[in-house]
Amino acid sequence: MYYFSIPLPFDKEKIDAFYDINKSINKSKIQTMYNSLPYDVPEFTGFEQPRSDNNNNIKNINDFIDLVIYAKEKGFDFIYLLNSPKVFDIEKNDELEKKFEKLDYLVNTLKKYGVD
Repeated sequence: MYYFSIPLPFDKEKIDAFYDINKSINKSKIQTMYNSLPYDVPEFTGFEQPRSDNNNNIKNINDFIDLVIYAKEKGFDFIYLLNSPKVFDIEKNDELEKKFEKLDYLVNTLKKYGVD
């Protein structure tokens, strides 16, 4: 069996389509979906690397969590990506501290919904 990872689509119908693909193919399986909050969502921390167009489907972290839960219910694992190539200015402690506070909120929210 071959296992694959794909970006979490910001659309339940697309998640359903990938679920159907998994049911119809025997030699491979989409096992994991990955993504991060879109940059235009208030809870975006800056530690993420935006990966896909939001299309205004995700307006806040609750919309995002709803899709993550939906994907997990369909049998997909989920990975939240924190891999920004941005270098943070440690001289600006106030800005960085706010980003860490947002990151703490994000991590705790994801953990609450079973995202490791």
